[in-house]
Amino acid sequence: MSAKYTINVLIDPSQVEILRKGGFKLCLAKDTNHDVDVIWQAAEPVIKTTFQWTAEYQVFRASSFTPGALVSAMSNSVQIESGQTAVLDKFGVMRPATGIPDNSGVFFVRNEYGSMFIGIGAAHDGQWSSSYVTRTQSIGESETALTPVETVFLWFYPLVTAGTMFEHTLNGSLRLDLGNDQHTIDLVYTASGTWVILPSEQHRDASKGAEIGREAALVAA
Repeated sequence: MSAKYTINVLIDPSQVEILRKGGFKLCLAKDTNHDVDVIWQAAEPVIKTTFQWTAEYQVFRASSFTPGALVSAMSNSVQIESGQTAVLDKFGVMRPATGIPDNSGVFFVRNEYGSMFIGIGAAHDGQWSSSYVTRTQSIGESETALTPVETVFLWFYPLVTAGTMFEHTLNGSLRLDLGNDQHTIDLVYTASGTWVILPSEQHRDASKGAEIGREAALVAA
């Protein structure tokens, strides 16, 4: 059974009002091949939000990589595990993944169709949402290696929805590395507008976050 990962976010009530008036969403993006280019999840700012997922993936043919647009699937999706290969055949059908699952963290899409973009869907909360699209097309009779990891980026951004592609760097976002023995992270967004990582297994009021945790380092410009 796949490991479960959890991020609990507490937002100070004064910041909830500011963020909602500004139309901001609490966004989460997932690293694949050392890149992030799709808003995987986007939540309305509330006092407490929980993001929860398992390391389960699907692959599909995507229409394009177009920043600002929503990911659009042009084929069926198939579930795939580390070590396996899925084939997009010459008819544009994604065939079920084959191969013996392993612990390498890498899976493959073989392209027998022609020029195409590859999309990944990642599982969360009992559903699948697009988490990555290759920025360049693969060519026919080629194979693409994909390595999603449990590194996510968290930030506030206005007027967006989950599934939106982007190409800008996530300056000011919070990078969170999960996996191995780190399956849960508790965070506070304080009244002063800073992120604080809470000590493990401790939950306090957001207004007291600065006193009980450590200030989080943001992705630099």
